Formats: sequence, structure tokens, C-alpha cells
Amino acid sequence: MRLKSINAFVLSLLVSPFYVCADLNMDFLHGGVQLQAAGVFDENTNYPAGHYIVEVIFNRKLISKKELIISPEDNENLCLKKRLD
Repeated sequence: MRLKSINAFVLSLLVSPFYVCADLNMDFLHGGVQLQAAGVFDENTNYPAGHYIVEVIFNRKLISKKELIISPEDNENLCLKKRLD
């Protein structure tokens, strides 16, 4: 009898409607950054535009923390200075 109930459960899963959502739901983000976050998943962009915090850690010690701002014009090529001023 237990086998029949398991088979009925599996059969109900097979006939239930399944669908795949191709878009990631970013409603959990606050502050109006949904459009910026969507750019992170764009395969045609090397460097998504936005504000980032870059931490330089050496031997488990924080050396520096800087803000990196990437504009939409910088999405293909990114130039960084050699020094962390």
C-alpha cells in the first residue's frame, strides 16, 4: 500500500505545471539599484557600471579600501592607476 501512495505522489509531481523563469528576481535589492544589478548579468559587458568598494588585503591585513566608480562608458575598457592614492 505504501508503494502505491509513493507512486501517486510521484505521478502528481509529473503532471503538475512546471515553468522556468529566465529572469532573476531582484526585488530583494533596495535603493533603486535593480537596473544596475541587472547589468552585472549582461554577457555583453566586461565591466558593469556601478559603484564598488575594493578592499586590498595582504596577509589577512586590510591595506586599503577604495571606492571604484565604473561609468557606462567604461563597460568595455577599464583603466586603473598604479597607485592607490
